[in-house]
Amino acid sequence: MVAGAGCYALLFQQDMASITCLVGAIGFSSMQLRQTYTGTNITTRRLRNIMHIAELLFVVSGLLMVEERYSIITGFLKEHPSAYITFVNVTYGKWVVMLLVGAILETYTIHRISNELEKDNNEKRLKE
Repeated sequence: MVAGAGCYALLFQQDMASITCLVGAIGFSSMQLRQTYTGTNITTRRLRNIMHIAELLFVVSGLLMVEERYSIITGFLKEHPSAYITFVNVTYGKWVVMLLVGAILETYTIHRISNELEKDNNEKRLKE
């Protein structure tokens, strides 16, 4: 995902880079969704939900990147000029924002979940 986004941003093999980013985002998101938390800590559960939002943003970022490169949806909208212009204005270049927000949320939740799990482990040791 990172290699695809970097190559796309640096204008290197954008056709392949956009697909690589999308496949990487789907792979990363599916890997994260397979990890579960079975504990009762409400904070950790909330952080996991925020992490799912970040994963969704990664996939949306990849989809927007592929759309920007291959113009799949805009090909259908060319018959309707006002819809085409609106769609292009709303979506093109926004993959960067989605990727940035997803990365910030993912980084935040990873560090917070790590701290919460460490805190839970310390509390369990003190009870024993």
